[in-house]
Amino acid sequence: MESKKSTSSAIERFATLGTTEIHAEVGEDTMNVLNVFTKYPDRFYTQKDFVTELGKSNPWINKILNRLVTSNIVTRTKGVSNKFHYQLAPKAPKE
Repeated sequence: MESKKSTSSAIERFATLGTTEIHAEVGEDTMNVLNVFTKYPDRFYTQKDFVTELGKSNPWINKILNRLVTSNIVTRTKGVSNKFHYQLAPKAPKE
């Protein structure tokens, strides 16, 4: 069984480790998708639109769109034809 002293010293060694910021690099494909949404914010697009026009694979575009949805940059709505439609998320009003 570890003593409290060794446990606290082990925890204190983490004071100089780690980082306070994580810099995420945005790839060219993600920027292309994001630029479409920012240029035409009132339009809805399907995943197939991006696959066809950008010439990328369906799983790759799916990954990009899901990342944008979870980051609250893009919203996803299920249409009548059971297809998901994506649109730039509305900005929250400032208080």
